[in-house]
Amino acid sequence: MSRNRQNTSILTAIAATFLLSTCTHTAPKDTAKKERSGLFPEDVKGMVWYNKALKFREPRLYRDGDLDDFTSRYRLSISGITCTTYVIRIDETSSGRLTGMVRHHDRCKKGSVESHRLHPSRAKFDEIKGMIEKAGMFTHYPETWELDDKDTICIDGHQLLFERRDARGYGISESNAQCTSPPKVREIAKKFIAMSGEEVGVIL
Repeated sequence: MSRNRQNTSILTAIAATFLLSTCTHTAPKDTAKKERSGLFPEDVKGMVWYNKALKFREPRLYRDGDLDDFTSRYRLSISGITCTTYVIRIDETSSGRLTGMVRHHDRCKKGSVESHRLHPSRAKFDEIKGMIEKAGMFTHYPETWELDDKDTICIDGHQLLFERRDARGYGISESNAQCTSPPKVREIAKKFIAMSGEEVGVIL
């Protein structure tokens, strides 16, 4: 797999009918949608415009001050054409205390966003951070993992969207769960999912 520095994702993670019906991005028209769209920076809009996590009441991570007295914040959003969207966030304080939040929404049941607190162990969190470094994630901004063969077409329905905010600044890394994610990135997603305690319906 390869990465690029382009602002537009070439993900073909969406089923063919979805691709045909939503081939362009239109700007939100109402104030509430505009506020939700601010979850991600404007310069990565092409990567995240269909990410269902926009409706979650999650904090922004890309602006100055978004650490909110934490020393680091990590987040994984899993979204696609299936019913459920997941967001798993880990926050670290200067004292080393770890907290977090898991949110999920099943739009097929038309229910509200469900949330529960997360209390990761230091050992598991350090393991995830070490895996991220070994995978070489967040070395480009924005970071998109792509297929080496540009003529290959892959149809599948999940996007893995990792974010990191710490003293180094903001990083975002995006890939297709089955098609473009390198094995090391998929393993990191598995660790996040295991830590969340959720039964996430994504084949990794």
